[in-house]
Formats: sequence, structure tokens, C-alpha cells
Amino acid sequence: MDFTIQRDVNSLTHKQALVGQSADMYELGFKLSLKMNDTKRSWWWLQQGRARGLLDLLGFGADIPESLIADISRDQTSAELWKQESTLLQKISDASPLDRFQLRADLTELQRRMSNIPSLYPALVYRGAQSLRLQRLNDMFQGRTDVVC
Repeated sequence: MDFTIQRDVNSLTHKQALVGQSADMYELGFKLSLKMNDTKRSWWWLQQGRARGLLDLLGFGADIPESLIADISRDQTSAELWKQESTLLQKISDASPLDRFQLRADLTELQRRMSNIPSLYPALVYRGAQSLRLQRLNDMFQGRTDVVC
């Protein structure tokens, strides 16, 4: 997860080397979920892997579209949490590897709180802090079943 915070080529190189030396956790999670006949969980693992791959392709720390920032700015709670996250991301980026563990735990908790706020959810998905949840997909298509994603 540390590699998602750093915004340089070295981070991507190190991440690729790490993945190249170990099993792909998204694929492993997907296969295990299928073996357990847990379709919803296998879908979740598949979405996580796709999102991670897309973010790697786009580059870490992609800039959030202005329209999403405008939505966040309209709500005081959203704006405050967004600012807290930005500050924490900067601290993690500047911290030594040993100091990052607690900061990452703080970030995970903050992003969990942020994911429950509708105006923040799209930005979290865009940046990779969240993947598209199955319930969210149902809401998007309002019960339609003739949709292919």
C-alpha cells in the first residue's frame, strides 16, 4: 500500500518487482472465493484487481477531476475529511518506512469514515482507496439486470 502514496517511477518499479516475486493476491483471493462458491466475494476480488491494475496504468496519485473536488467542497464535513486525508497522505509520503505503519492505520480508519459519505465516495473510488461495491452497482442501475459491466 505504501507504493500507492509515493508519486514517482521508483515506487512503480518497486511495486512491479514485489508483485513479480510473489503470487498476485487479487487473483488468489478471486480463486479462493470461487472455490468457496462465494460469488459476491469473488466479484469483489476481481474488481479490486482491476482497479489496482488501472491505477498502476494511470499512475499513482492521479489528480482528482475538478467536478469531484467541487462536490466535496460543498459539504463542510466532506471538505474537512478530505483535508485531513491530504495532510495524512503527505505525512506518510514524508515519513520513514518505520513510522508509516501507524500512519497507514490512521489512513485506513479515516478512509473507512470517508467511504460512508456520498460526496467523498466517487473520489475514493477514482483514486483507488475504494473499489466499486456490489450494492453501489445495484444502486447505479436501479435494479436493471440487462447490463454488462
